[in-house]
Amino acid sequence: MVALMIVWSTLGHRFAASTRFAGEGSAACLLGLVVGLVLVVARKLFHPEVLQSMLSFDPSSFFVFLLPPIIFYAGLSVKKKHFFRNFFTIGGYGIVGTYVCFAIISTGLYLFLRSYLSFGDCLALGAILAATDSVAALQVIQQDRFPLLYSMVFGEGVINDATSIVILGTIQKFGLDSSEALTFGLVCVMLLDFLYLFIASALLGMVFGLVCAYCLRTFHFDHVSQEVALIGMTAYLAYLAGDVFGLSGILAIFVCAVAISHYALHNISAESRTTTIYAFHTLSYISEGIIFVYCGLDALDPLKWQNTDKREVAWMFWILLLLLVVSRAAFVLPVTYAHNRYSDNKLTMREMGTIWWAGLMRGAVSVALVYYFFDPHGITNDPHLSTVITTTLVVVLISILIFGAATKPLLAYLMGTEEGGAQHGGAVEMTRGERQEYAPLSVGEQGGGAVYSDDPHWSKRQAAGQHSAGPSQEPTDDEFGPMAGAGPARVSSTGLAEVAIVPSGTASPLGGMLGEGKTVAVARRPSIQLSVDGRASAAQQAGSSRSAAVGAQAHAQAAPGVGAGRADSGGLEYAPDSRAVMARINRWWKRFDEGVMQPRFGGPASASPHGSSANLQAAGAGSAVHRSNKSFSVPVSRPGG
Repeated sequence: MVALMIVWSTLGHRFAASTRFAGEGSAACLLGLVVGLVLVVARKLFHPEVLQSMLSFDPSSFFVFLLPPIIFYAGLSVKKKHFFRNFFTIGGYGIVGTYVCFAIISTGLYLFLRSYLSFGDCLALGAILAATDSVAALQVIQQDRFPLLYSMVFGEGVINDATSIVILGTIQKFGLDSSEALTFGLVCVMLLDFLYLFIASALLGMVFGLVCAYCLRTFHFDHVSQEVALIGMTAYLAYLAGDVFGLSGILAIFVCAVAISHYALHNISAESRTTTIYAFHTLSYISEGIIFVYCGLDALDPLKWQNTDKREVAWMFWILLLLLVVSRAAFVLPVTYAHNRYSDNKLTMREMGTIWWAGLMRGAVSVALVYYFFDPHGITNDPHLSTVITTTLVVVLISILIFGAATKPLLAYLMGTEEGGAQHGGAVEMTRGERQEYAPLSVGEQGGGAVYSDDPHWSKRQAAGQHSAGPSQEPTDDEFGPMAGAGPARVSSTGLAEVAIVPSGTASPLGGMLGEGKTVAVARRPSIQLSVDGRASAAQQAGSSRSAAVGAQAHAQAAPGVGAGRADSGGLEYAPDSRAVMARINRWWKRFDEGVMQPRFGGPASASPHGSSANLQAAGAGSAVHRSNKSFSVPVSRPGG
């Protein structure tokens, strides 16, 4: 496995970048299939038990070692503003949608396959195949260009996995073997049990996250490794405690990671923040690769195929495929309609199609759950169980390879993007076949200062033309505007004057207000723009009065421009007078968070002396700026809120 991971980490991203029909997950799955085929052909060279162990998927290792790093990094890197401001919609997709999908799949299997599957088997398969895998779609969706869409798909994926596992545990707990046992009262009890598990798991994760933040804020640590170890062990303990107490460990570690990201990371040094982000990103990357490789290997296990009814597998596969398509549409349409009815930030038809497609794929969670329920040891000889497990594996493989192959071109068409510019993880694929961890910066001189852009198409002519442009135009649905209510840009001792993210075709709210040598240019796409002034020390001596003036002027000029034509100015903040339900909750939570929580546990508004919110955005969130003779490198994609 270690050798396979070395091959995948070296060649997987190159293979994904060189083709329009595969991502890194598909590359890992194909690698597992090829190696599994070689092992099956050369099976005479191995002892049967050794071959079985190499080709079998171990669900216990998946839940104990592989899944926690993935969920923890998902919570650590979640865009908190987008996630929580749309939490009702994400919950509709992830919780209500999972229940709808479970009900439709279970009912369809019982109607068409009751002669082969028991009622309990239909319910279990409904819960197992309700777990989606949106990794392939997230690799294509550009997070900075489609923040709302990305947060929807990302948030649904995390909550969906936790909900599916809770549903399967409830089925196992009540032991439903016949349709007569499923009464209305039992359904209500199951829903109440789910609500209890959901709330209790979230509270457990929040407690562990706040304890970690309090320890980092109170106690002194001498080394980076000590702070990183405390964060990692606290999160893993939250996961284990959730399983020990009979709760959802996935939900507990996710909420713990969100709390750590919001509070604890502001209490540690910039080096510790950077180390934490990249360390757990690496663990998550390795875990995902191992899972996809095992999916390919396990599909060629000769023991399961010997005991499998092939005709029954084909019949079940087509029925399940139809049920997946229908069940997905059954809740995506009404939830999207409800979101557009009550939210300031609307979802377009193309974005709804993207959400529908992203949830069609099934992945390693379904494989682990089918083994967990039907064959915990992975060595069954029962033909019925082998057929059920093999059918699930076929569904997962087809969704990864076939649906995954269509994801890049389909989503590129739906979102109107160029396929070569999709972000991936902590990097950006600039052109096909060329993957750069740090985007090259174009340089332009203006007024004695240097303007740096990560957009390779940016030039002095474009900067001059857009700098002299007339009134700003309202952004389209595919773009996001300036950060409403954002504070003034900080001036650091390294000479960095301003950092802003601006959309394509839109004048920056800071344009014309930044003094000589401090210009923010507008690129052709959402882009990080840096302006460097060699007189940073002089700017720092000016004090907070100039920063306050710049911030007030930026806010005053931003209002009649980009944000004037829409209640939601780009998705980073609610409009001050918005009467949306989530806007009111957001304003209440912001007052409570800044007035009660952050003074006790740390946070953006009350950072510790050795770590500020600016450092978190620049260093800890993967956007560290390095200077060497006026040469800068900026990671374009950055995890974190």
